[in-house]
Amino acid sequence: MNCQVGVFLAYIHPAGQTLIDRRLYLQSWTKDANKRLKSAVPNAIEFATKPQLAKQMLQSAFESGLRPA
Repeated sequence: MNCQVGVFLAYIHPAGQTLIDRRLYLQSWTKDANKRLKSAVPNAIEFATKPQLAKQMLQSAFESGLRPA
């Protein structure tokens, strides 16, 4: 089975909303060298749980200057 799941970071405000970041949840892809090679997933990418991906995206957004209202 070929299945990809994304984790998304959105900013929601009464005036509107926007997607800020996205990451692929690559559970089986990081463990399979053949899949990694065929899909061009860099070796530097390591498996991260969905909560870990969300934390990484929040940290990146805050480091980039995002300051929620």
